[in-house]
Amino acid sequence: MLPSHCPGCGSELVRARRGVLRRLFLIRRYRCVKCRRTQDVYRYWLSLEARCPSCGNRELKRLRRFDPIERLYRNPLSLTQALLRAPLLHCRGCRLQFYDLRPLRPAGEDGIPHEKKTGNSLKSR
Repeated sequence: MLPSHCPGCGSELVRARRGVLRRLFLIRRYRCVKCRRTQDVYRYWLSLEARCPSCGNRELKRLRRFDPIERLYRNPLSLTQALLRAPLLHCRGCRLQFYDLRPLRPAGEDGIPHEKKTGNSLKSR
């Protein structure tokens, strides 16, 4: 989730410039108009669980094989993971396929799949 207001004074945040080194680790940097405080949004490859490299979505689906209709994330890190036989993952939010060795997040916050929580499971019929 992207910040919209400063946590310190509540004023509006605007985009700020990143340095060359910070571009490796930050997606965006925001600066408060009033107090000049900065707030950073870090890249998703720094997390311990698999996330979509484009939108940061954690609700991913594991694919059995490459889908030629959907686009593939062609990043050197993702392609290196493909050579290491990482699973192919798919983000439904931005329809992106990518390879990632990190573990997937459980289906629900408490580990219970969404179908069982809502009762829409096929087994319950």
